[in-house]
Amino acid sequence: MTRSRITAPVETRTADRTLIGHTSPVNAVAFHPDGHLFATGGDATARLWDAGTGEPGLVYTADAHVLSVAFNPDGTTLAIGDWSGTVALWRLGTDEVTTLAGPDAPVQKLAFSPDGGMLAASYAERLDGTGRR
Repeated sequence: MTRSRITAPVETRTADRTLIGHTSPVNAVAFHPDGHLFATGGDATARLWDAGTGEPGLVYTADAHVLSVAFNPDGTTLAIGDWSGTVALWRLGTDEVTTLAGPDAPVQKLAFSPDGGMLAASYAERLDGTGRR
């Protein structure tokens, strides 16, 4: 298990809690719009955590290493981008997941528009061992 830290309020500048759950380094973190939850992405999972207690919550299992996470503005959906190029839209509180096909490349960053009507995704080029595409 890999340990992740969350910090206390910014003004204290000290680590508040160590979270245990991911089996490899955490690549992404995003706070829920109301601040009561946050999501982390790493290994092949996206995990929800209680921001006040650090207690683990729901876990989404992806098909590949999770590189990016983002909540939509109303907090009902978590977008999850993985190494394979898949973006999953997980409707929180349900088992409903919609997948969006993209290029066969790692999803590095995700961001919703302020009204939640659009989702932007940044993809990395995948190179072979010789530096070729």
